[in-house]
Amino acid sequence: MKFSVSDFNENHFTADLQCVDDSLNWLSNGGGLFLMVRTGFKKRIDIRSVLNTLNSSDTYVNTNELIDREIMIQEGVYITFFEVSFTNSFKIVTRPATYSVYCCQLDENSNTVTVFQSSEQSNYSRNVSARIEVACTFEPAQRKGVFGKKTKSRYAVKIPNIPNYKEGLFYRIGDTGNVYPITETMTSRSFFVDCENSEKIHIFSQLSDGYDVVEI
Repeated sequence: MKFSVSDFNENHFTADLQCVDDSLNWLSNGGGLFLMVRTGFKKRIDIRSVLNTLNSSDTYVNTNELIDREIMIQEGVYITFFEVSFTNSFKIVTRPATYSVYCCQLDENSNTVTVFQSSEQSNYSRNVSARIEVACTFEPAQRKGVFGKKTKSRYAVKIPNIPNYKEGLFYRIGDTGNVYPITETMTSRSFFVDCENSEKIHIFSQLSDGYDVVEI
């Protein structure tokens, strides 16, 4: 099986790709076979390079071996061929990430798949961020017993489990304090940060990392 890329036309295109809740939705014409490519957040997808890699492999001889299977075709780049009968919608699991959706045409006689790419990237590609709900609970200083040692004030921070998380979130005490990374082991459980009574903890991410932090 061979794969090629072609400019879109009025008979084969995808347009207006949007992320709604946990699904990607789009407009299209040209049939029910689509190719989805996923890579890192705000990373560029080179569809010609992806198809060249696919063509260089002898593993897949027909589309049935590719349908509804996510395959890592290059380092950090994943592809899924899928069919849509009625509604152009695809449920996504991994975020943050960049997704692209392409309309495809299968020629069974020549055993080739043509992938149609729009001239406007916004028609077929979307950066999908991840909403992270963070709970920060202030615990004031306390004295253990009448003559016991006084504990420090602190925050108990709870970050939910983030699939495939490696880095990208940070915390800071006060408006000008040092910035500390939140590691993978600090998610899906509570961790504690000492502070002064008047200081507030801030959880944030770099804009390029694709995390939307919301304190609850």
